[in-house]
Amino acid sequence: MAGTLLQQTPPGGFIAGPTDDLIAAVRQVIGMRADWARTAELVADQLRAHLPGPDVLTPAQRRGQPDRPAGHVLHAEPDGTFSILGLVWRPGQTTRIHDHITWCVVGVLQGVEHEDLYDDQLNLTGTRENPVGEVSGFARRATSTGSATPAPAPPSACTSTAPTSPGSGPAPAATTTERRRTTMLKRMDNVLIVVDDLAATIAFFVELGMELEGQTTVEGESVDKVVGLDGVRADIAMVRTPDGHSRVELTKFHTPAAISGEPKDAPANTLGMRRIMFAVEDIEDVVARLRTHGAELVGELVQYENSYRLCNVRGPEGIVVALAEQLN
Repeated sequence: MAGTLLQQTPPGGFIAGPTDDLIAAVRQVIGMRADWARTAELVADQLRAHLPGPDVLTPAQRRGQPDRPAGHVLHAEPDGTFSILGLVWRPGQTTRIHDHITWCVVGVLQGVEHEDLYDDQLNLTGTRENPVGEVSGFARRATSTGSATPAPAPPSACTSTAPTSPGSGPAPAATTTERRRTTMLKRMDNVLIVVDDLAATIAFFVELGMELEGQTTVEGESVDKVVGLDGVRADIAMVRTPDGHSRVELTKFHTPAAISGEPKDAPANTLGMRRIMFAVEDIEDVVARLRTHGAELVGELVQYENSYRLCNVRGPEGIVVALAEQLN
């Protein structure tokens, strides 16, 4: 591919490199000569649109190195304005706390990237979990320090786009640093709710806007072992949000019979998990539709400052869902 450096890194063979479209898109953004923060935003948009798959690196390269994170140059612009790197961390490996003098954009191709954020005094200010497909851009500067802990397990892979020489525009106002490591946690998959009337509960969540993913009956030795009960036979329904990222598992036990561990319609200060929150549009319409399934407000529908309209709704089985409508 034109403009792509093919770098041989034994024993992994040749790196395929990013697409010409990605290189051309980044080159066009750099030509706009925006400030560093805006450049990071625009490059991030292009990386999202042209994010390659893990096979941008060979299988051997994707396995990483046992004693340190591995990096491979996929492209270096001849005039030195930017480069594209393939970076691989094995679980538990980290990079030193660092910053970027101008800007950097990172996209996750495989695994989950854990990111720790620091201020200019190296105080931890936050953390982020970046799954496959996540792209983030930033324009910051600071110092660097840190450590790495290797672990023999499948690695995470990222592609990183950054300038190879100082860019144009004013220096960023904010100063932060970051430390990256991989984690075995991939995502929160689902929340389980045990119910008595499975059909009514499914109808409630479908009316809320969730989609019925499937239903089945489970029983047998493996089921008994995983839940710690004998003679389990249960019907299960899985509902998911429209974006496919969040699920609720609804389970009706036939044997052994379900038991109640707390008062019905328990108040908000009862110990334990009290509700699940959903982001919605037109909160009043959602509440009206849920009322047709016997739901009722817990408290009132309120506006929180100029940010959200919020309410709690109690549905069948005493299930409480919180609704949040973000204001413009």
